Amino acid sequence: MLCIRLDLAFTVSMLSKSSSTPTTEHLSAATYTLRYLRHTDDLTILYNASDSEATRPTGYTDSDLAGDSDDRKSTSGYLFMLAGGAITWRARKQPLVAISTVEAEYIGTSNATKEAIWVCSLYAHILYGKATELQQIFIDNQGAIQLAKNLKFPECTKHISVRFHFVCDACERNAIKTKYLPTSDTFADIMMKNLPHNAHWKNAHGLGLVSWDSVEVVDRPRVKQLK
Repeated sequence: MLCIRLDLAFTVSMLSKSSSTPTTEHLSAATYTLRYLRHTDDLTILYNASDSEATRPTGYTDSDLAGDSDDRKSTSGYLFMLAGGAITWRARKQPLVAISTVEAEYIGTSNATKEAIWVCSLYAHILYGKATELQQIFIDNQGAIQLAKNLKFPECTKHISVRFHFVCDACERNAIKTKYLPTSDTFADIMMKNLPHNAHWKNAHGLGLVSWDSVEVVDRPRVKQLK
């Protein structure tokens, strides 16, 4: 997806697919998006260095199943948080058609694993000059977690490209740790689909998006310049 605000990543991605042959429906959606931007142009990502529970990067990954109505391919996304705010994120359509939710989530977790290893390595070398302990990734599918830990169902996974089994290898090497988290608390959900109003803002605030006017800083002019 394009490098834009997290709360609009899915919407812009959907609109971009029809940029060459737009209809009145797309125009209506684009107008609604511009109206949303007008009323939320002061949103910014707030990082809280004093948050003791968020001193290490934490990952979230999510996938839909056959979300693209044109080719029935799934979309998977991930994001990583640090100090209460999102630091890196991505969502993209999967290269093959997943035949189950577990498979879609497993492929999405594999993509998130690559980013997790890079984020953890960069973070560790900046702070300590060397690698440190494993990265934690939250997933909202128990089946994908079990599959990542142990490929004990070969008949269900032999058709999946070998490159996606990277996540299983990473778990065996203790490079990452997968952990279950309910869908309602998986902030990556905002990049997968259009959410109801309350769920949308729950995800947005969970990513650290807040109104600039609500931010209290000592040196406000300087921080605003860096925004």
